[in-house]
Amino acid sequence: MSYSIIQMDFQKCLEILNSRPSGAIDSNLRYIGNFDTTDTTDTTIGILSIEQPTDTINRESGCGLITTVPTEQLRLMESIALVNRFRGLQEMRISTYQFFNRELDNIIQCNTPNRYPPICTDITKTFTDISTQINSIRDVLKDRQLTEFSQYITSIQGHEKNKLIYVAAQHLDKLQDTVTELNTFTGGKTVNQVLYLANKIKETEVLISENMENIMCLLSDLTEVVS
Repeated sequence: MSYSIIQMDFQKCLEILNSRPSGAIDSNLRYIGNFDTTDTTDTTIGILSIEQPTDTINRESGCGLITTVPTEQLRLMESIALVNRFRGLQEMRISTYQFFNRELDNIIQCNTPNRYPPICTDITKTFTDISTQINSIRDVLKDRQLTEFSQYITSIQGHEKNKLIYVAAQHLDKLQDTVTELNTFTGGKTVNQVLYLANKIKETEVLISENMENIMCLLSDLTEVVS
């Protein structure tokens, strides 16, 4: 079985992994710092391209597909309904992350790394659909002068983009246990480095939760106004 590296996300993951405290930093890599959050479209997770065996692997994505509502139809929805749809999409994001992590654990346990790239493809499609729909909802709310809603959603989108990169890096870190060739790129890991990455994900989740709480307060105020 052979392995090859594809897409820029792998580079971003390496920048994270090799810049962790107490870790060996590859002299050929440069840590950029905070990732740009102005572009709120979820990045593609393209970590590994693994040569699959000749027999076809039957699988189900398990993460589901969202029903995309056209922008024209979104514009006909009440603002409260739009915000509630955003909430539902955000909950779907959480469920998708849970599925993604469970699949990774199963891959490591069963020592089947060839399953990871196609799962990434399915997950990426789901995250992209969710993000695109949320951006459309945000734009409609912005057009209605519901500026605070749109600003908090934009902030969440940025934090979600960072979280996706951190999670991808964490997966790459965990895959070292199954794909030993990855040690060549990541330089191995220590307990403190594993905890560091987990904490970065938690910090990002806290920022997302804070923005969601603000949105819920605005939604409560909006509901009272409508009533």
